[in-house]
Amino acid sequence: MMCSDCLGMNESVQGEAVETLTSLGLNSSQAKIYLALVQNGLTTAKEISKFSGVNRQEIYRIMPKLENLGLIIKIISIPTRWKATPLHDGLSLLLENREKETSELQTKATMIINYIKENNERAEPQEDECQFVMMPGKEAHLKWLKNRLEDTQKTNDTIITWSDHKILSYSCNEEIKEQVNRDVKTRLIIYVPEKEKTTYENDQTFKNNPNYQKLFIFTPPLVLGGVIDKKQLILATEQNDPVQKSENVLLSNSPSLIALFQNYFEQLWKTAQQLSVM
Repeated sequence: MMCSDCLGMNESVQGEAVETLTSLGLNSSQAKIYLALVQNGLTTAKEISKFSGVNRQEIYRIMPKLENLGLIIKIISIPTRWKATPLHDGLSLLLENREKETSELQTKATMIINYIKENNERAEPQEDECQFVMMPGKEAHLKWLKNRLEDTQKTNDTIITWSDHKILSYSCNEEIKEQVNRDVKTRLIIYVPEKEKTTYENDQTFKNNPNYQKLFIFTPPLVLGGVIDKKQLILATEQNDPVQKSENVLLSNSPSLIALFQNYFEQLWKTAQQLSVM
């Protein structure tokens, strides 16, 4: 184990320091060796092993990697000694390497996406091909919703619970603003349980904006979901919040299913109510 007292660090600080260095690309042993050198100056492998808790044979194997990263300098002597690049400079080097790796990964990811778009056209559904897709997990829901909000051209009709509405208003705030500014007509029917009416805080976002309308119901709707541009449907498979919960939701472009939902939405819209701020 590493001698925390020798390093001038308590166990908690030591653990955080190692965790930070590993998040920047080092493994645990590399991080402990580097910290031992930072704290103890010019040091032999035997001393590094004592201060870091890393086996001496492993230290000899690791040192060339740390030298290549610019984190340590080898001093030719008998016995061989090493000293650390100052911590500030070492962290800067690791951050630069991480940014470079991230940039390279982004470039590769973009190349893959473009390749698939250009070469897999046959795999894309045709406009008249009906699809039914089950999507698991709330993270997948939010990602899909963000993309759809950005792509919406004309209309967005949604039946949603007030708890889900709060989540979406926070998570998709920028996408909603951009959508409304593009003159997309958004209509929300928000279900507020009768017993929770007094705790509901009415969101005043886009108040009096004709592109963003909200009405409220106080009995559970038959379905929760939404239709985008009258072409895409997201539908909760259970009578729970499709975003807040983790159960599956159904995605579909079926004209018949979309028409059924749209008709139900229009009927519900006629009887829904305004709700003042509580």
